[in-house]
Amino acid sequence: MNALSGFGLLLAALLPGLSKGLRDNVIEKIIHVASLVERLGVFLKDDLFDRILPKARKPIISQQALQNALSNTFKGINDGFNLARTTLQEHGKSIGLKIEPEDSKRPWRMFGYLFQMIILGLFIYADLVQMINNLAPQFPGSLSTIPAWLGNLPLSLLMSSVGTAIAAGLILADFGEITYFGRWKDIKNDRLRNVVYGLTWACFIFVLIIDAILAVSRIAEMPNIVKVLPPEFITYLTVAAGLSSNLAVLPMIVITLLFFGGFVGLVILYIVLMWVISLVVGLIHFIFLAIVWLFTFGISYLVDFLLRVTLFIIVALLFMLGWFFTGSGLTLEKGLEVLQAILNVLYFPMDAIVEWIKKKLGM
Repeated sequence: MNALSGFGLLLAALLPGLSKGLRDNVIEKIIHVASLVERLGVFLKDDLFDRILPKARKPIISQQALQNALSNTFKGINDGFNLARTTLQEHGKSIGLKIEPEDSKRPWRMFGYLFQMIILGLFIYADLVQMINNLAPQFPGSLSTIPAWLGNLPLSLLMSSVGTAIAAGLILADFGEITYFGRWKDIKNDRLRNVVYGLTWACFIFVLIIDAILAVSRIAEMPNIVKVLPPEFITYLTVAAGLSSNLAVLPMIVITLLFFGGFVGLVILYIVLMWVISLVVGLIHFIFLAIVWLFTFGISYLVDFLLRVTLFIIVALLFMLGWFFTGSGLTLEKGLEVLQAILNVLYFPMDAIVEWIKKKLGM
């Protein structure tokens, strides 16, 4: 069995030597295939690389074309936003100039009018509460229909006393030119200015007297002290406290009349509203510019970047694949040529014998 297998191997080794032409033809066909693989590699790493990469270096999307297409629409919307914002701001500035022409005093005036508006609103509420509570005893059936927020007499009394003192102090500070919140000092009529000045001091002193009476009247609520004082004095304190709580509305009404400038605070709120709307318009304008920039520049840059990276990766892969095919084909081609030369040397004796037999047989 070993002899047969050895004879078979010897026969297989001798077969290529029976026909040198057939052997060379097979090897040359394989060498031709290897050369084709080499040419494919050269095409991938050289020809295709030189044709594709320069195109990847050029702009993928023309930004100027996008800008020209959107320029008219963008310019119209952009001008509209700028016009709306500047118009609102100029409108607010013009109203502010009418309120106070001097730049140094304008912030004083605007804050003063807002403060007067707030005090005026509190005084109106306090007057309303006190008037309702003063009229309620004359209409007993209406007490149950008065809302709770209109029956808070202690809060109304606190507003009328403390609020009147603060408001009178603000007016007196303006007369002393410590502040410039109002225009009481600018009254042209000297007699009227003196009347306002005198009423302010009278209201301030009157409120202090009322607060003092109300503070002393609390003695009537202290049991230990009530035992010592005579009943007539306790009665006087109770009557004085009742009268003071009702008379507190008088200085508040006078100060309310002097705070007529509080209505200008509504104009200040209107100016603030104009500036807030202009700020909102500016914010929308900014968002619009960001969106336009994104679609005009950002997306084109992003697409250009992604295409460049994708093309670079593809070309790099093709370049490496080309080197692989070139090296593989060239190695296989040269290796087969060496193999062919070795086989020719090894089979030279047999090739010579086969060639001699062909000549003798006339083949």
